[in-house]
Amino acid sequence: MVSCYIDVTCDKTTAQAAGIGKEIKDIFGPGNAEWADWQADKEGIRCGENIKKNKKGTCEKPCRQKHP
Repeated sequence: MVSCYIDVTCDKTTAQAAGIGKEIKDIFGPGNAEWADWQADKEGIRCGENIKKNKKGTCEKPCRQKHP
């Protein structure tokens, strides 16, 4: 959902950089880097792009449907 919000409020590139940056931080820090997290980020970005294209909707509903 965060990737969607970043995409809608900033842009796709910023959302991608934030997702990748978080996973890199997890690799070198105490977190747990996971491929599934990056996949979820990409889904969130797709939701954000659809919201911008259609000029309606919010990130919460489509993201919660995909990941309850």
